[in-house]
Amino acid sequence: MSTQDFFSQCAICVSTAAIASLLAGCLSSTVGDTTPADTGQADSSQGDGSVDSGKADATTIADASGTDGRSEANIEDGGALDSPADSGVSDATPPTPPTLLSKTGLFTSVASDGGLVLASGVQEYVPLYPLWADGAQKVRWIYLPPGSKIDTTNPDLWSFPEGTKFWKEFDLGGKRLETRLVWKWGPLVDDVLYTTYWWDPEAGIPNDAENTDTMFGVQNVNGTTHEIPSLNDCQMCHDSLQHHVLGFGAIELNHNLPGVNINTLIDAGLLTTNPALADLEVPGTGGAQAALGYLHGNCGNCHNDTPGPNAAGVPPGDAGMHLRVLVGTKTVQESDAYKTAVNQLATDFMLSLIDGGATAYRIAGGNPADSVIPYVMNQRNNSRYEMPPVGSNFVDDAGVATIGAWIKTLPPPP
Repeated sequence: MSTQDFFSQCAICVSTAAIASLLAGCLSSTVGDTTPADTGQADSSQGDGSVDSGKADATTIADASGTDGRSEANIEDGGALDSPADSGVSDATPPTPPTLLSKTGLFTSVASDGGLVLASGVQEYVPLYPLWADGAQKVRWIYLPPGSKIDTTNPDLWSFPEGTKFWKEFDLGGKRLETRLVWKWGPLVDDVLYTTYWWDPEAGIPNDAENTDTMFGVQNVNGTTHEIPSLNDCQMCHDSLQHHVLGFGAIELNHNLPGVNINTLIDAGLLTTNPALADLEVPGTGGAQAALGYLHGNCGNCHNDTPGPNAAGVPPGDAGMHLRVLVGTKTVQESDAYKTAVNQLATDFMLSLIDGGATAYRIAGGNPADSVIPYVMNQRNNSRYEMPPVGSNFVDDAGVATIGAWIKTLPPPP
C-alpha cells in the first residue's frame, strides 16, 4: 500500500472511522517567532494562540495518590512498568469514568480565587511546542503512581506505568470550559481510557465538572466557540502514537518552564533511561527550529513512523510523510520533516489549488504559495484538505506564518 502523503492518509482515516471527526485533539499550536531559547522564562504566553498557566504544584510526582475508585488498588501499588513488548489490550474490563472530575484524583476543592486545589502528587507541566487550540488557554497535569517509573527505553515513545493520568483544561475568555482525562488504567500499551468533563454552569455543580456524552461531544460549550470532542475524536488523535500520550515526551519537556520537565524527571529518578540532553534539541536555529518544533507538536502526532498503525491505519514506513522530530536528530536536513516533505511531490491533491497548478509539493522550497502544507493549514469550514481535519474551527495564523517563513529560506525543487 503506497500512500505518499497525509491527504491520502486522511482519506483512508475518514473511511475507516466512518465519521467526519478525525484527528481531533490535533489541537495545534503556533510557536510564532519564539524559539526554545526564549522559553526558559516562566512566561504565561506560549505564542501559540493558547496561554498556559505558569503555576506549578510543589508536590513531587513520586508522592502521588489517587482518589477515584475502581483502580485505586493498582494506583496505590504503583503498577508495573510498560515495556515496548507490552502491546495489546488487557482482558480486564476498563474502568468506568467517574461521574465528576473531582473523583478522578485531579483536585480536592476549588480555592476562593477559582484555582483548583490539586490532589497530592498531581503536578502541572507545559509542553515546549503546545497544540493549537483555537486560542484557548490550557493547563495540563500529570499523576504518576508512587514507586513507578516511566519506561524511556525508546526515547521517542515513552511508556507509562499503570495508573498514570493526564488532564488538560481548556478555558476561553476567563471561563473554565472543559477538562480532558487520559488514564493509563492497565499494564498493556493499549489499556488507555479517554474521557471528557464539562464545566457546565447550568448543571448545579459550580465547583465541579460532569462527565460528558462521549458519543457526540458538546458543541458551543457555555456559549463559546469551544467544542468538547467525541470519543472517536479522542481515539483518532491519541491512537496515532503507540503510547497514546501527546505533548509529554523528551523533546516537549526539554525546557526550564515551571512544573514537570526533563530535568525534574531525571533528578527524581523517574525515568528508566535518562536521555542525553544534547540529543533533545530540535535542530536548527531561529525560524528553522521554530518550524520543525511546530510540525513536531502539531502534525507529528499523526504524521509519524511510530510502531503500530498510524492515523491512516497504514503500516509503519509506508505513510510517506513524517513530521515528528526524533531524539538525536542533529541537523535540519537530517530531520524526517525535511527528508519526507521538502521538495517532495504530494499525491491525491488537486493541482489547481496550488499556485501555478503544474505540480504540488508538500513543501516547495522558497515558495510557500506552491506548498501544500501551508495551504491545508489555511483551510477550514469542512474543506477536504483542512489540517487539522477536526478539533479546530479557526486558522492558526501565526503557525502558518512560522512555516511560511521557514519555507522561504529553503532551496527550490530541482
